[in-house]
Amino acid sequence: MKKVYTLIIFVIALSYFSMFIVSACISDMECAGQGNNICQNKQILSYQCIDNSCQKSSEIGSVECCSDSDCASDQVCDTRLYKCAGGSPYGAPINLLSQTPTREDNTSLYIIIIAGAIILGFIILAIILGARKKK
Repeated sequence: MKKVYTLIIFVIALSYFSMFIVSACISDMECAGQGNNICQNKQILSYQCIDNSCQKSSEIGSVECCSDSDCASDQVCDTRLYKCAGGSPYGAPINLLSQTPTREDNTSLYIIIIAGAIILGFIILAIILGARKKK
């Protein structure tokens, strides 16, 4: 049983220390971007294999976008220029159906419903009073 606990502790320690081991490389092809620039978080980065480990060699600069999600909903990211392209000159279209009405928008509706209820009440009262007179 003691050997099992020792083995479990060894595996846990090994997995913990393996987080700190940097992956070895022989060429830039084994690093992120495989020797080419990559775009992450609106930054152009370059990775190289230096002393058998992949290291960020430079930050080339900031860009407008890396993917379509960085642009407006009606635009796409041109990954050659890293700029948002296309879309309407007036911005993204507004989906009016997805907007919830505000209290001011509902005020006129409430007035119409209340007025209708009052009129319906008068009609019912008139019918009841008319039925009593006939008796």
